[in-house]
Amino acid sequence: MEFRIYLRAEGRVSDCSQALLEFASRIDGHIPGMLRRRKHDGSPLTLGLLDYWMSDEVRVTSGRPEDRLLTMLESYEPALTAAVSGLAVDFSAQIVVEYCDGEEPFGFFLDSPLLKLLVKIGATLDVDAMQVG
Repeated sequence: MEFRIYLRAEGRVSDCSQALLEFASRIDGHIPGMLRRRKHDGSPLTLGLLDYWMSDEVRVTSGRPEDRLLTMLESYEPALTAAVSGLAVDFSAQIVVEYCDGEEPFGFFLDSPLLKLLVKIGATLDVDAMQVG
């Protein structure tokens, strides 16, 4: 089992390109990442919400992934707080649990310092589990 951890920003409005470009310019040099474009599937819900910013991924294969997320957010907190200030962007921390057939994914514990930091930054937490292989 492996965990992928990364940070993500998306615009709140249908024409979010300007807000994301501003976010990316503010974060440049502070957090490794880049603007990306989601593949368009033609559904009305994805129209206009194709662009997003994503940090580089950190992979965790042992220990507590939540500790790695806390360390990551603590080191980036000043830059993140400044970057999202006044912009129409939603910011989230992402944890993806990847497990193989026969493995049973296990949970993790979100303790107070991590929760307080997410609130301070104004971030949500998105957790996904994905079977691989």
